[in-house]
Amino acid sequence: MRVGGNPDLHVTCRHMPQRVAALVKEWFAGRIETFALSGDRSVYIPFEDGDHTHIKIKGAGYRGQEVRFGTYLKAGPASLLFDYDGRRMVDVAHGHDGAFVGGASMQQAVTEWRMSATLPELGYQVVPCPGFGTVSDGTRTSWFSVFRWHEDWIDTAKPPHSTALEYEALTRNASRDVLDLATRHNLVGFFWRIRTQDKTELMKDLHPARRMDPMNYSQISWVMQVCHAMHITSISTHLLATKWFGKEVGRMAGLWMIWPYFPQATLEDWDDLRFSVVSAYMKREPERFRPETLVSVLEANPIAARLMELCPPEYERFR
Repeated sequence: MRVGGNPDLHVTCRHMPQRVAALVKEWFAGRIETFALSGDRSVYIPFEDGDHTHIKIKGAGYRGQEVRFGTYLKAGPASLLFDYDGRRMVDVAHGHDGAFVGGASMQQAVTEWRMSATLPELGYQVVPCPGFGTVSDGTRTSWFSVFRWHEDWIDTAKPPHSTALEYEALTRNASRDVLDLATRHNLVGFFWRIRTQDKTELMKDLHPARRMDPMNYSQISWVMQVCHAMHITSISTHLLATKWFGKEVGRMAGLWMIWPYFPQATLEDWDDLRFSVVSAYMKREPERFRPETLVSVLEANPIAARLMELCPPEYERFR
């Protein structure tokens, strides 16, 4: 039996085929010893299924062992949503810190599955998610999601798997997807993408998605929500590109997410966005919040102002 498995855990599997559910239950019982790790909470298990070679379980336990029930992840960043005036609120269930170490939250597992079904209907290609489920020690419940996978897929932009130009192209494509979903389909989030053997890009990590609508969002909150999603990827890309390709590439990498919808953006524009909007209104709430002031701040920054122009007309304008 694999170290970390526990045959006494209660496992439920939803929507997935019986063969996949049986594999998942064998995993949590500790009866599968051939696997590969993916990060701290996911595993790849060999499983021939059509064009796929593996099943990936996200929320499979901490580094191939048990879920640490009762110990919550403290990794951040906070998952934010913005009210009609643009004021920040923290959605704990939506963030990584709503899950036990090695596990996933209910929101993460269910949203992964729903988005993997929704996006292909809108014309996007995604990593298939046939289902999700729960694992319980009798008093506490953790969640997981299941994906079909292929061993030849490239899941990183880290050298030697990518050049700096390839990383930039992947990021620009991610930006186009985020903006297209927000402007045409009322969906917002930040996602990553993998590359298949034939260079097809598939969207993955879909759990940060949320649905917007003009009943609950104004132009202000639409811009803040989209800006927040873009910023998460921008700052991550900046840090990783610096680490992988050097300071000169990393210096400009934060703009890769912005250039597809605002090619004129400069480092000065991005710096101003990070300090006047992200730091002042997303990392914390101003002591005296006024929507009039926030609108003026957004209008004054060229990047945020461009997003205000791109916001669909059905979202009510403050002025």
